[in-house]
Amino acid sequence: MLRDTAIAEIQRGLAFRTDQFDNIVLCLQKAQRLLERGRTLPYFLKEEDVEVPILTGASTFALPVRFLREVDDAGLHTLDSEDRRVYLEKMDHKTGALRFQDPDADDGMPIAYSLLVDTVQFWPATDADRTLVWSYYQGAESLATNIENAWLEEEYGAPEVLIARAGMLMAEDLFNDAAYQKFQRQFVEAYGGMLGDTFQRESANYPLYMGGRL
Repeated sequence: MLRDTAIAEIQRGLAFRTDQFDNIVLCLQKAQRLLERGRTLPYFLKEEDVEVPILTGASTFALPVRFLREVDDAGLHTLDSEDRRVYLEKMDHKTGALRFQDPDADDGMPIAYSLLVDTVQFWPATDADRTLVWSYYQGAESLATNIENAWLEEEYGAPEVLIARAGMLMAEDLFNDAAYQKFQRQFVEAYGGMLGDTFQRESANYPLYMGGRL
């Protein structure tokens, strides 16, 4: 679904108002930001096992564009000589800087890392060209133009969630209580469905037993 189709859906929910196009664009963008700051992120924003090349002597790399947060239980790792995963220890930057502050320490295989504002710091600096592997959530592309982003993709996304959330914002700005309540009902239903899909996908690889991951 393209952005302008989503806008038409919101216009219909506002009694077919067509005089708020630019404001609806802003509300779609705001709704996306709010949803992507939520505690639970949908599966379709997940980027799995992304390879991160690092060059000899490097100790940092840039965070991915639109990075949101790491995937739980899937931290930064590398592969050993037998292609087994070796996870780096995550620590706060101060702890890492103190632990690895010896200027005479040899470079080698990275064993720890810390997230900074727009980069990832890892220790020690690598002594060879290597590839790290990471899984993380990435925000969808901006709806500043008439595109289909991850939220609006009808097969895997959740267009009804974004449309209803943006509709709530618009209805609130227009003091349209009836439209707000309608969009709110749609949002609750669509959001619940999105969370259910995400839970089912994430729990599919875990055994369901007492005391296990539910």
